[in-house]
Amino acid sequence: MKKSFFKFGEIFEHKVFGKYVVVTDEKQKNQKEKPKYKVTFLEDGYFYFTGLSNAKSGQVRNPYKKIVSGIGYSGKKNKKDFPQLYDVWNKMIYRCYNKNSKDYKRYGEKGVKIEERWHCFEFFLEDVQKIKGWDLELFKEKKIQLDKDKNKKNEYSNEGCQWLSVSENRSLKPSYFKKFKATDPQGNIYYSENVPEFAKEHNLNSRLIGDVLRKRSKTHQKWEFELIKTNDDIV
Repeated sequence: MKKSFFKFGEIFEHKVFGKYVVVTDEKQKNQKEKPKYKVTFLEDGYFYFTGLSNAKSGQVRNPYKKIVSGIGYSGKKNKKDFPQLYDVWNKMIYRCYNKNSKDYKRYGEKGVKIEERWHCFEFFLEDVQKIKGWDLELFKEKKIQLDKDKNKKNEYSNEGCQWLSVSENRSLKPSYFKKFKATDPQGNIYYSENVPEFAKEHNLNSRLIGDVLRKRSKTHQKWEFELIKTNDDIV
């Protein structure tokens, strides 16, 4: 096997973070601790210091590289330390900016955006734990969700969002307030424009009614549901 040599100043390429160069640093040379080496990414100039073994093996990372749906980046926070909030942030970006998302038509295609500050997970993490409705225990138990609709915003932002209970957040979804037709197991027909109220009146589950209206399920407790198209729905 041909022996390979590591050369300082040579350009290397990481499959995710792109091209980078490793150089020695005068300040690091004189330290008593194990010396570290300067890794600089050529795309944006971001640099940091790491051990030679990491630099040689390609174990390098640029936290400002926009690798999440081409727009999001982690900043100085690691997703492994905040997996649940990272999941919220990642899914938010995915449905707003990634055309492969099943929800893109209801978000990105409708012009829903995310404020630029929140493109960075570090800043998102800093903000969302301070906005209205935040409760760590309720969040851990998955009893609250991040919402932008109650404030009638078309953007996820520090100013426009709040934390709501799961049931309240679901009640704000657009399909919950469109006219629909319901047929009970006996064939009786009903019309309504409010899923939560209809579900409460007939002892049904509003989320499962929503699944039928979105064609994710065929029936709920043998009830059939169908959205009624109006001129406002024709784009």
